[in-house]
Amino acid sequence: MPSASRTHWTADRLPRLRSADAHAAAVAAGPVAAPRPVWYAGGMGREFLTVDPRGLRLPPTRLAGADPAKLQRQIARHGRSLAGMPPVLVYRGSDGELMIMNGVTRATRAAKLCPGVPIPVEVMGDLPGAFGSLPTVAEKLP
Repeated sequence: MPSASRTHWTADRLPRLRSADAHAAAVAAGPVAAPRPVWYAGGMGREFLTVDPRGLRLPPTRLAGADPAKLQRQIARHGRSLAGMPPVLVYRGSDGELMIMNGVTRATRAAKLCPGVPIPVEVMGDLPGAFGSLPTVAEKLP
């Protein structure tokens, strides 16, 4: 059986329910969320916020900020438009600061071209460490 984190579960792939009507209702409802992987820190639902990207903290792996070549490609492709941009994935530290997990280049593009305009972020979870010592997107703008 494939890994639960890679499987897209739909109602028609689940075991049949007791009645045909209940099964038809489940199929009509559409996709069903896949089971969470073992490493998921459960108990927290999806939390979406809108924040100023300039205040987001950079991860330890990207302390220099966004990759300049990738940033230029994104600017050439999308320009100032933030429409349709997927949410930036972040973790919340013990001090309440948000550290980017995925989306450093998107956050940098938004901060550079649309300063002060909030962007959507998805909080993936809370981590025990404080992120206040990490640089912000604003500090590393090109």
